[in-house]
Order: sequence, then structure tokens, then C-alpha cells
Amino acid sequence: KAKYFLNQHWATTIVSTADKQGKPRAALFASLTMIDNSTIIMACSDFQKTYKNLKENPYAHFLVIGLGRDYLDYEGVDGVRVIAKLAKDKKDGAYFKLFQKKMSSIGYKMTNYLVFKVIEIHSLAFMPRIENNKDK
Repeated sequence: KAKYFLNQHWATTIVSTADKQGKPRAALFASLTMIDNSTIIMACSDFQKTYKNLKENPYAHFLVIGLGRDYLDYEGVDGVRVIAKLAKDKKDGAYFKLFQKKMSSIGYKMTNYLVFKVIEIHSLAFMPRIENNKDK
């Protein structure tokens, strides 16, 4: 389930990190891929605060939320939470070239990609919406 959601373009991913003092940060990322059941890779730029946090504290929390292909017709939310640890910081290789091509097409300057090892995966329970936008 985690691989399914992390690899979908319609899923929203919030990456939470903390610096060495424990100050938290959450950021939206669309450049994640789960390549197997224990590895996540993420395009990054070395000037980002998320990157700086991960270099100080290698743990990350990925909240991956899928709203379905038609948000207005979907009655709830599904997804996963993944806790992972930064394992590598790469500036070359096949994944770098793949990410670089994808990210440059949307104007994102990528300098590296990060490799995470998955520690825990938790499913999000079905969460019904408080209100339905179709009825308005």
C-alpha cells in the first residue's frame, strides 16, 4: 500500500523533519518514489531547509494522502504514514538522471537525491469528510 501511494502523481506527500534542536518542519514534496518495500528516494536541493534538517537529524516522517482521482466524488481519505531514516545523499547515477529530467521539466533545480530506509509503515484509517463539497 505504501509503494502504491508514494508512486502516484495524485497523492499528496508531506515530509516532516526536525533540526538537531528538535524544531519541526513540514513541507510538500511531489518528487518521491518507493523503489522497493524498504527504500524511498526523493529529489532534493541542497539549499532546502528540509535537506539541512535531514543532515542534522536523519529521521523523516512521510504522510502520504490519496484523495482519489476525482476529489469531489471521493467520500474520504486514504493513505499511509512512513517513518524512515536517511541512508544516502547521492549526486549521480541512474535515479539522479531520471529525477533531473522529471524535475527540470517543471522548473525545479535539483542538486541531489536522498535515499531513505523505511523503519515503519502505518496505514491511515478511512477518514470520512466533515462536509461534502458536492452538496454545495
